Amino acid sequence: MPVMTPLTSTPAPTSQTMHAYSVLGYGSSGVVIANYNHALKLYNAPADDAAILREASLQAAAARDIRNVLRIPTVHTVTRRPYEFENRDYIAGIYMDSVPGHVEIDGLQLHLPLGLDLEADEYMPSGFFPTIETLEQHLAFKHSRHTIETIARTMGRAHRRLLDTRIIPERVKFVLGADDEIWMIGYRHCTSGYMEPRHWLVDRQREIDPYTPREGQRGHAEYTEGFLYDHM
Repeated sequence: MPVMTPLTSTPAPTSQTMHAYSVLGYGSSGVVIANYNHALKLYNAPADDAAILREASLQAAAARDIRNVLRIPTVHTVTRRPYEFENRDYIAGIYMDSVPGHVEIDGLQLHLPLGLDLEADEYMPSGFFPTIETLEQHLAFKHSRHTIETIARTMGRAHRRLLDTRIIPERVKFVLGADDEIWMIGYRHCTSGYMEPRHWLVDRQREIDPYTPREGQRGHAEYTEGFLYDHM
């Protein structure tokens, strides 16, 4: 019997309904597939039950506590139902809302890598990583309400709010949905606990994090202001 922890009344898909799902992105732990409304994070089998439950719990807590900063996919169900997808065996871990994909990049995630100095756009297993120039052109073409600077400030606010709610962010990802909303995804490496925010910020600035602009990069000042002051 699969172990299932329902968080809402929305059931996870079955093997018979998976034909409606397409790949949203690959990661080290497995693959995320999605239809228009929902995503299913499939974990490589065998999977760590405790790690899946911890990730789902942290994502659900983040969605509840910082929903006024940006969007976080609502977690509906945690399950250990086995699946076969693309001739590989998986354990279905987390069933959640999906980030609306962009038709012009084949429905993939549009990442916001302000912490990378990309010289050319890159298609990676987890989605599309644009240069700053390409991202800015996309925002203008879509008549987005966002700019590079407002995106950076939102990232800083979100990282700080996670820390304030006793979630230590590690390797979370920021993407822009086709709904023109900024989404924060990927809580597998986060931990529950306290870390002094300024110490976390100093440590993060020493590293190369794709979603944290460093000194000299576009959006660094706005990110820092959002992190330090917008929580007050």
